[in-house]
Amino acid sequence: MTYRHKVKTIIQNCKREYFLRKFETVTSGKELFMLSDHLLGRERTMPLPSGTEIDLCERFVTFFNDKIANVRLELDNQPVSTPSYDKFTGTSFDKFNLVSLDEIIKLLKNSSTKTCALDPIPTSLMFQCLETLAPFIADVINQSLATGTVPDCYKHAISKPMLKKPGLD
Repeated sequence: MTYRHKVKTIIQNCKREYFLRKFETVTSGKELFMLSDHLLGRERTMPLPSGTEIDLCERFVTFFNDKIANVRLELDNQPVSTPSYDKFTGTSFDKFNLVSLDEIIKLLKNSSTKTCALDPIPTSLMFQCLETLAPFIADVINQSLATGTVPDCYKHAISKPMLKKPGLD
């Protein structure tokens, strides 16, 4: 056997032992695939998107609008089956009792002090002017309960998606 062949055999044995030790430490299928990808040079990189903040926001909104449109399209193309429901035996909510001014003040005083960008006034200011604002707030709520509608200006929200685990897609 030549020296070249002996060195090659030693290197192969060392590599085999190295990889066996690597794979022995794996405790889950996810780790196994990540290790396999790493060893095969298939590293997954997730570069941040480029562009201005406005451009990124527009792309984000477009992505989700398209996603929703596609889901609706798929749902529209599904065969419709008539669901069968059991006879309703619960309490019917066809009438609501109007809320009193005292109830509104109590609820507002016990509410969170957090403020949202969509709030017309800061929460701290609302608490200072509570006695003046409460009748108007009560009127809006009572009108909503009486008519069964919610004004369009109260149907907006700011959604801030947050990753639960940094390594996820």
